[in-house]
Amino acid sequence: MPIKEELLIAALRQYLDYLKGMCGERESEEPIYQKVREKMIDMMNLQTTEDYLQAFKDVGLLSDQIKEAMQERMNELLEKHFYEPLKLILNELFPGAYIKEKSCTVPVFYCRIAVPSWQKTELIINPEGNLLFGIVRKYEDIQVSESIRDKLKNNLSHKGNNSPWWPWWKKLYMVIPSADSFDFLLDIENGTLFDVYSRWLKEVAIQTKDLDM
Repeated sequence: MPIKEELLIAALRQYLDYLKGMCGERESEEPIYQKVREKMIDMMNLQTTEDYLQAFKDVGLLSDQIKEAMQERMNELLEKHFYEPLKLILNELFPGAYIKEKSCTVPVFYCRIAVPSWQKTELIINPEGNLLFGIVRKYEDIQVSESIRDKLKNNLSHKGNNSPWWPWWKKLYMVIPSADSFDFLLDIENGTLFDVYSRWLKEVAIQTKDLDM
């Protein structure tokens, strides 16, 4: 079944490209996809209701397997193009800092970094509504003063936000538009994620040098 599905997907992609070229920009997407559906029905020989239901189950299974494969791929990309170079720059900017927690649920991920010289806060990338990156309190009973929160908000790049729980935070997609979408895998692989985050970390190191973090 996998080989049959791959051939079907490849054929449909080629046919879709052909139809788009044939129709040009004057025709909306809906007539194009209607023709794709008709071609798909013909190629898969869908005749009875049972045929349609079985095809739906097969495609759903394929979708689940592709997502599992993408999960594995994202983990590999994060390790190679983000975590490995991140460890080097953390050692340079924040001696002794280390990645204490990390996880991935494609297309988002979670990463928490402990900085030994910081007693109240930690660095974090967190899927909370959107993928956020910033500085978070370590514990619920620890407070970060409003003056420090304001300094972080005003002095760090990208002009982030602050709250009692998050002394500084920003939605990652506002810096990397693909964040929170599956296209984000490309920006992990090409180094965009590490480049953006490492430049931000350099500013954090400078701006927090004399702060009670």
